[in-house]
Amino acid sequence: MSFGFVLGYSSPAIPELSRISDPRLRLSEIQGSWFGSIVTIGAAVGGLLGGWMVQKIGRKLTLMFCTLPYVFGFTIIIAAQNVWMLYVGRVLTGIASGITSLVTPVRST
Repeated sequence: MSFGFVLGYSSPAIPELSRISDPRLRLSEIQGSWFGSIVTIGAAVGGLLGGWMVQKIGRKLTLMFCTLPYVFGFTIIIAAQNVWMLYVGRVLTGIASGITSLVTPVRST
């Protein structure tokens, strides 16, 4: 569910953040593009990290640990005071999504 929320969150959030009254959080067109796509950079890193984690600690613990970047990422987005905090939150949730998408289809032996 978190993975789907990360992927779909930017669609309704970008129009709202483009009209928000706080100038520190208001997204320009370019910033909105980054907000929507920066999650894929985190997912690429998360995919690499997830493969390493599965080999070191196993599938189950990797999935349990990947909740941390989800929680921290969403918390940073909720508490954001500027655009960079939104970006950091999106990267963290992207890392968690990359780990999730790598680990979930792995068969346990």
